[in-house]
Amino acid sequence: MNEANRLARCLGMTACPCTPIFELTEQLVGHLGAAVVRAYLEGDERGISGALAVRARAPILARDSALALARPATPDAGDDVRQWLDRVNPGDFEPGSAH
Repeated sequence: MNEANRLARCLGMTACPCTPIFELTEQLVGHLGAAVVRAYLEGDERGISGALAVRARAPILARDSALALARPATPDAGDDVRQWLDRVNPGDFEPGSAH
């Protein structure tokens, strides 16, 4: 749900009266004259997020707890995504779209 809300904000489909955590963190790091140099991913019941490191173009390192949540790679692991990409179009992301 959080990722869907974040995507909707990025696409300008909804307004957010708050400052999203990644933007707040980036601003704080900038004001402190600091830099994100790496991220350590840790897995828990909420999952894994490396968005700040991706945005900062920093290396991402994973602890064993994060790796334990990883899906095993299989030859057909991307089939569902590939099928979705074959049928999705930009109009699917318009407000009121049934997709």
